[in-house]
Amino acid sequence: MTNKKIFIHDLAACSMRSQNIQKYKDFFERSGHVLVDKMEDSDSILVWTCGYREDVMSNSLSELNLLKMNFSKSEIIAGGCIPDIDRDRVNREFGGKILNWKEDESLIKEYYGTDDSINLVDFVYSEDRKTIDLDNFRKENPDEHITFDGQFINIVISEGCNYACSYCSEILMFPDFKSFSLEGIVEQAKMRIGEKNGYNLMLSADSLGEWGKTGKSYGSDKQILPDLIESLCDIDERVTVSLHNLHPHTVLRYFDRYLDLIEKNKIFHMNLPIQSTSNRILKLMNRIYKKEDLIKLFGTLKEMGFTNYDTHIIVGFPTEQEKDIFDTVNFIVEYNLNYVLVSRYMEVLSLPSSKINDKILKKDIDSRVKIVEDIFTKNNIIYNTNESDLMREQIRRLNL
Repeated sequence: MTNKKIFIHDLAACSMRSQNIQKYKDFFERSGHVLVDKMEDSDSILVWTCGYREDVMSNSLSELNLLKMNFSKSEIIAGGCIPDIDRDRVNREFGGKILNWKEDESLIKEYYGTDDSINLVDFVYSEDRKTIDLDNFRKENPDEHITFDGQFINIVISEGCNYACSYCSEILMFPDFKSFSLEGIVEQAKMRIGEKNGYNLMLSADSLGEWGKTGKSYGSDKQILPDLIESLCDIDERVTVSLHNLHPHTVLRYFDRYLDLIEKNKIFHMNLPIQSTSNRILKLMNRIYKKEDLIKLFGTLKEMGFTNYDTHIIVGFPTEQEKDIFDTVNFIVEYNLNYVLVSRYMEVLSLPSSKINDKILKKDIDSRVKIVEDIFTKNNIIYNTNESDLMREQIRRLNL
């Protein structure tokens, strides 16, 4: 086996994928390969791509082709999310080697000539906070990509998703659902918390509220996310948690438990993607809740005085009408959500939503996005509608 000099280029838009990248780094080091700090020093550039929406997918493909053009002496390999989301498009627009996530262990051994006895190893991934002052960090480090997550200790608690949203491209590349152990997560938290890193934890997962399940079912002890939160807060009375990518359905299932944790100031922030407030659209999306459920959820939180929440919405879903967008935007204004990730609907032919007739034209989607932006700007709601906005993503006014 010839050892290679490898540069891993991370294009991930979410903190979740840091776990997978770290697994690769660990694998390469155990295999005798060398991880280099500069692309120009590499024999191979492994690119972790992202493709959760169209502009991010296009950005990943553009980056792959730029690397292929500018680093001709290095082999460029497309890894990460987009090979499983749209293999044909990656082959058509990039045409190089693919290391798709669902076959990564066999392919990584094939491409890098690694001994069969060395395998990818699962572990609970955590990372220190990068800063306590996001604005100043960005000014002092203009070339470093950092989002809202960088202000907190981040712990990945599960991977995969049991939901079946009709539009979700990410489900095409997620592995089977699995929860990481409570003991492993608590151990990582104990290692990270303290005066240097603070006591605010961000829990991350592809489907956060499903933690505790093994596959599609809960284990015999039936641990659920509120149990994990309580165990983490028992480490130190100063510990509080932020919950990222929390499906509203999972909150409503155990609503009293979440409300109790909020009342005890153990939850300081929640990311609750709603996607729409139109019952007709929600049904087509297979989101398994209704507007009435969202009113109960956000109305109760508002009555409690808890407003540190944000959301995601999709514009241009098939059959969508302008009144659906106005209804969703007015809901967000009414409940004063402080940040919104606004995504244009992305058509992926292998997904159920692609079979729905009455597609929305691109020009109409762009027009509706402009309506959303104007209303949010007028109401001082921070939003992100395209990849170029990521540097201001999720700057929130939190009192931590």
